[in-house]
Amino acid sequence: MSKRNIFLITGCALILGAAVLLWNILAAPTKIAFVNYQAITLGQISKANDGSFVKISELAAEDLEDAGDYDMVFVNGMGLRVTDGQRQALVGAAESGTPVITTAATNPQNQIVSVDSIDNEFLRQYLVGGRANYRNMLRYVRRFIDGKKLFAAEPGDPVLSASSLLYYPSENDNLNFASVSDYEDWLKKNGKWDNKAPHIILTGQMGVPDELITALEHSGNIVYPVNVIQQFVTRGHADSISAAAMINMAHGRMGDPIVEY
Repeated sequence: MSKRNIFLITGCALILGAAVLLWNILAAPTKIAFVNYQAITLGQISKANDGSFVKISELAAEDLEDAGDYDMVFVNGMGLRVTDGQRQALVGAAESGTPVITTAATNPQNQIVSVDSIDNEFLRQYLVGGRANYRNMLRYVRRFIDGKKLFAAEPGDPVLSASSLLYYPSENDNLNFASVSDYEDWLKKNGKWDNKAPHIILTGQMGVPDELITALEHSGNIVYPVNVIQQFVTRGHADSISAAAMINMAHGRMGDPIVEY
């Protein structure tokens, strides 16, 4: 074989290899697995999927050794029954780079989360349900978790009820507020307002923040517990507070808009 033919074959192989690499990085289908989800919920998520490049699969507990084959794994921790080996398979996938989020875990050992705090917060809000939320959740995973640039629609924000911008812990259920002014009016009516008190934004509630809120108030602060910090900042709600500090209870990055704020 002549040198010219060898160069041509080598060049074609390099071009083909580069094309395959670019396809995998920019455009390959996003594979998402759901563990321990009810069939009705998976059906709703499937119907909401409007992206032909997003592939949804049900992953059984006995097949968790395959978790690393997916670009995202959602786990419903409510009543999840797994062996130690199955749990370790999922932990191993998460530690090797597979994005995993577990919600409603009844067993603390099953609380496996490998996405950062902002992604965790957004995905949990999408998982509240509804076709728009599920559709945008799948778009969010493809664009921001899997990092695909092609055939990746821009996701919308989670669709929240009008009263879920801020909340305040209550014995029976959290009180919810649609705006900063509504929340501040409630604080004033309930003797929790001080014009000179520093304002503290609290977000990223991966634990129960009730005692922290109480301690901050007792030390002379006004606390603003926020449900979705990115919406709170990017939509201008935070600008009316003049916050002295922000406490993020979750680990991981906060995202560029929050850093700029």
